[in-house]
Amino acid sequence: MRVLLIFLLLCAGGVLAVWRGWVDVPARWNPWAPLDVRAEPNFLTSYKLSRLRDDPALCDQVLSTSGLRFSRQADSAP
Repeated sequence: MRVLLIFLLLCAGGVLAVWRGWVDVPARWNPWAPLDVRAEPNFLTSYKLSRLRDDPALCDQVLSTSGLRFSRQADSAP
């Protein structure tokens, strides 16, 4: 039980270190970094895409830095 607690504390400390930026992780492997649409997809891509759905400013930032041509569309009913 004690080993499990130590393991969980180390994992939580690692997540906190990445989230706060104390540990430098490449953006493609950092779940809190903005999506780079030019990068090869990985297991975090779907999570990063889901963040764009609820954050129009982040979506604009990602599209602006992508080098793609795009036009904004009004929201539609599902």
